[in-house]
Amino acid sequence: MRVLTAFSRGKGAAPNLDRFVVTDDWVAVFDGVTPKSPDLDGATAATAALVDDLVAAVRSAAPDVDPVVLVDRLAEVATDHQGEHQPAAAGAVFSLRRRQVVVITDVWVSVDGVARFYGHDFETVVTQARRALTEAELAAGRSVDELRAEDPGRRAVHELLVGESALRNVDADGPYFYAALDGRPVPHRLLTVVEIPAGARTLCLASDGYPVLESSWEETERALRRDLAADPLRIGPHGGPKALAPGAENDDDRTFVLVDLSAGEGVEDGSHRG
Repeated sequence: MRVLTAFSRGKGAAPNLDRFVVTDDWVAVFDGVTPKSPDLDGATAATAALVDDLVAAVRSAAPDVDPVVLVDRLAEVATDHQGEHQPAAAGAVFSLRRRQVVVITDVWVSVDGVARFYGHDFETVVTQARRALTEAELAAGRSVDELRAEDPGRRAVHELLVGESALRNVDADGPYFYAALDGRPVPHRLLTVVEIPAGARTLCLASDGYPVLESSWEETERALRRDLAADPLRIGPHGGPKALAPGAENDDDRTFVLVDLSAGEGVEDGSHRG
């Protein structure tokens, strides 16, 4: 397995809370959940510490571990971080030995250029609510620049986003329950296992900072730039829970890892590159 592209960058001045790791046997991407605490600095530091420890756990995992069992171990790692700020992370892990990707949530998986995003329904509902509120502001005569700076739709759905944590890792039927690494056990029913065919040559894992995943990082970055230019309020087809803030490079941290599955040499961890 050989790394073709490994890139991670924050959305702007704030620290990047995405991470990735690639070893001889594992590929993983983690996306630290955006803190919503009034103590933003403390919550950001807590989330960064969590995703750093998740990377370390994957780096030390034995090659023959079932990737679902590894996710269970990652959930245990997260229990050590459940202090005042309650950080959480989404992500996915790939086992070369098992040729399986286990998706926790909010991650792109692309095999030989065929991509699929694994999100969750509650964030779709929140995005739709914010879109409707922002459209109403536009109809009332507010400018795009004003709405980017103030993002009243984001403020309006803030309590929904804060309350979203109650839906994580609920072991029950329901359209809005979803998996996350937040210190609680992750119900296996909420995980998605993606089988990677024996003949597949490339695998890409990417975080939800990319609205579209193309077959290469360069094409994916160009698609991102076009989408941000066309929809800085993030209310279009690839909208999200917040606008592109003035001066920001993106509306979310982003990570893109593309590996050649047919190559056999080991690689170094690159969890902070980009």
